[in-house]
Amino acid sequence: MPRTFSPALAVMALAGLAGNASAELPSVLDVIPAGSLGGVVAPSLASLDRATMNLFTAVGMPVLTTPSQMMAEAGFQGLDADRPIAMAIVPGPMDGDNPPMALFLPTRDHNAMMNQFGAQAAEGGVQTFELNGEHLFAKSIPGGYTIVGPMAEVISGFEPVDGQMGAHTQLLGINGVRAAETSVAWGFINMPALEPMLADEWDGVREQLAEGMAEGMARNPMAAGVDANAAIDSVNAMVDLVEGMVNDGAYGVFGLQVGTMGVGAQLAMDFDPGSETAAMFAEGGDSGTLLGVLPAEPFIFASAYDLDCSAATRLMDLAKQMQAMSGMGEGGMNHMMGMMDSTTGGAGALYPTPGGLMGGLFTGMVSYHRSNDTGAFIQGIKSASENGAAMGMALTPNETTLNGNAVHAWTMSLPVDHNNPGAMQMMQMSQMLFGGMQMGGYFVETNGGVYQTMSRNLTLVESAMGEGGSLADNDSIKQVREHLPSPAAAEGYFGFGALYQMLSPMAAMMGLQIQTPVPADLPPIGSAIAAGDGGFHAGFFAPAPVLRVGAGLAMEIQAMQAGAGDWEQEDEGDAPF
Repeated sequence: MPRTFSPALAVMALAGLAGNASAELPSVLDVIPAGSLGGVVAPSLASLDRATMNLFTAVGMPVLTTPSQMMAEAGFQGLDADRPIAMAIVPGPMDGDNPPMALFLPTRDHNAMMNQFGAQAAEGGVQTFELNGEHLFAKSIPGGYTIVGPMAEVISGFEPVDGQMGAHTQLLGINGVRAAETSVAWGFINMPALEPMLADEWDGVREQLAEGMAEGMARNPMAAGVDANAAIDSVNAMVDLVEGMVNDGAYGVFGLQVGTMGVGAQLAMDFDPGSETAAMFAEGGDSGTLLGVLPAEPFIFASAYDLDCSAATRLMDLAKQMQAMSGMGEGGMNHMMGMMDSTTGGAGALYPTPGGLMGGLFTGMVSYHRSNDTGAFIQGIKSASENGAAMGMALTPNETTLNGNAVHAWTMSLPVDHNNPGAMQMMQMSQMLFGGMQMGGYFVETNGGVYQTMSRNLTLVESAMGEGGSLADNDSIKQVREHLPSPAAAEGYFGFGALYQMLSPMAAMMGLQIQTPVPADLPPIGSAIAAGDGGFHAGFFAPAPVLRVGAGLAMEIQAMQAGAGDWEQEDEGDAPF
């Protein structure tokens, strides 16, 4: 069984406790070869220590240990806690039990640290020692660093080369640098170095997808008459897009943020200038303004997306290409694609319903489709329903009006086979999700787009069209957005507090008494993706109050489970058999 380099894995785990942003690229990049397959970087052990304390403070728990203490307990004495630390898979042989992995440790006294381990001199000018059963090699390198790894030839042959910071910066690109500089621990994957390793894998991916699609179509009566080979070609077009993104990519960057405000994660990648993928991500959108069309009410989930950007245009073109290749271009699908042609963005939110789950979770849903031709949008819906592409939807045009705007009603019946043993379960699930076996709602045309509801209730649309404010004015969303990439092409927010307030009465009826306070105005968990400058930058952020509530609920549920286990064990002990 292959051995793993435990100290490196420990540092990777410690990197997950990163805190305040570094605001610049760590100087350790000067000694890490730009040809490395990947790595993890942190500005200092001291910053990791602060981040650890921030993390425990955020969840309301005492600090148990810090990264510096863990490293010291592992035997790494005399480290400079104020300088950057890193781990990287450096250039070297990849066919052994261990990859050519190396730790870059900032040391005040290399010899003192080696003496602490009882290291012995070895060939190639390195020293060797054992740590937790691992046979490791180390040597001092210029810049005040000790390089440590499991492969003697990699460590002995390692020599820093000037200009590595510039090479890393170029491979990171604008979006990668932005993500790295706003994270205190971040990692990178070198896509150009990874490309040769994946070159022979793409055909296998296509074959597996082709087999899966062929089997799925054989079992699906709705796929009757569809050319299987054409459908497979459409899926291969998506694989081609992913392969192109990998081949055109520079560094894939993932970053972590931990502070007193909360915990976040980031992902970014730039693409080769002049490549088709870089052109696809040449410009981004601005989804934030679209939240202004949603009513300012407590929400369970809210999102917005802007299709008026190069990345969205490319994806829409790909969707049309896949539709044409799949052989499913007849009938209503053409009308559905025509409807999407008239859409330039949208937003939607799920609001709590008075009846909770028994009234239908999604009956509190309202969405907005920004459109430069609302008539074409409605016609696309109508044509799709008439041609079977909308799965049984029926549209009643101009049923009523709202503030002078045309309101079109829609219904959709969910088929159920009462002879099916799972029919009752399906009906119960439909009741909880949609309020019954028949869904329905409205499309409301406005000057700039179309609202859609999932119930025969126009209250939310009236609120959105009124002057009572919108989710764009929501202070909690604004605070969370400060920790996300901006301006975003798409963003979403999950309001756990509102969901809990809706579900808690039902939980109480079922005997589940939660003592952990969950405020209704709990800030949302947010996510966003920004495109531009030839790449993308995505992010996720969970505010500290959500973390505290989550930790409290987890401990309370764990205690309940432990109590139930004790009760079951006691009950079994009293059994006569």
